[in-house]
Amino acid sequence: MKSTTDAEKIINLLIKNPNGLKKDQIIRKTALGSDASFYRALRTAKSMTNNGIFCNHGKYYISEDCYSSEENHLLLHDDELIALISVYHIISGMTSDILHQVVEPIRDKISKLVNISVKNPSKWVEKIRILDSHYRKFEKSVFLKIAQAIARERVIKFTYTDHSGNQSSRTVSPQQLVRYKDNWYLDGWCHNKEDLRIFSLDCITELKFDNMKYFTPNDSIIREIYGTSYGIFSGIPTGTAKIKLSGNAARYALREVWHPKQKTIRMGNGDILLEIPFNKTPELIGSILFWGEEAQVLSPASLRDEITSCIKNMLSIYQIKSAEQ
Repeated sequence: MKSTTDAEKIINLLIKNPNGLKKDQIIRKTALGSDASFYRALRTAKSMTNNGIFCNHGKYYISEDCYSSEENHLLLHDDELIALISVYHIISGMTSDILHQVVEPIRDKISKLVNISVKNPSKWVEKIRILDSHYRKFEKSVFLKIAQAIARERVIKFTYTDHSGNQSSRTVSPQQLVRYKDNWYLDGWCHNKEDLRIFSLDCITELKFDNMKYFTPNDSIIREIYGTSYGIFSGIPTGTAKIKLSGNAARYALREVWHPKQKTIRMGNGDILLEIPFNKTPELIGSILFWGEEAQVLSPASLRDEITSCIKNMLSIYQIKSAEQ
């Protein structure tokens, strides 16, 4: 990565000397040490400036386009380049190729940075992998249109089919896109219901922009509904689940965050007590059942009853299957 740092020195030096500098002057002022080091750094500097550095009558100059604005004058250091490239590939790999169109405008610039800053750039993508699972597919245009509507504060109208198959026409002022457990959701103000709602992108079709005036709810309302919870914790908490975890579940619980306001209490025998505020129970029940006998709900009684009923129903299905065999 030293060539990148040396290249930055050359670029900054030429910006400060618009009348040009000879090779020996550049080598002396940047302490490059040799002609080989100079030419190596020069090649990198040309790549970083899109061939904005040129030689004329023995002097090196940098094109005015490379420093005519404050933004073009900003250069990234090696660690910043690696961070930017990493973020690019992480975004590109999320939920199949759904975000490729979003990052496409900067793809060529990122590729140049990869060639400059990364060893074996052709293998770089293989070093960062995003393995989505159980994600639901949706139309790519839906994501892009919603992103545009949020940025431009435009109202959208679409057909929404809930997971029970019920269809409705919705007019929404979109507030934010949320990626939760490998799936995408839209938080928005529903003009039909006159309230904040959560929409799963895979249930949205026939989306178009609408000329209705965009509405932004009070920030305090948004924070109250979305700020500290999502999914199983969506909405204002109506209760607190106390869950005792043992064995592997307890060990994982020390490293996992189920809720930003959860309380994790160590019990003397190695067990863990989780206290988690919740609003809706279906997904919470699924998370509890995942740990089987290593998770026990202590309270509230209503949640215990729901889990007991679920286990009984599951058991009855397997008992019937066993009897049939």
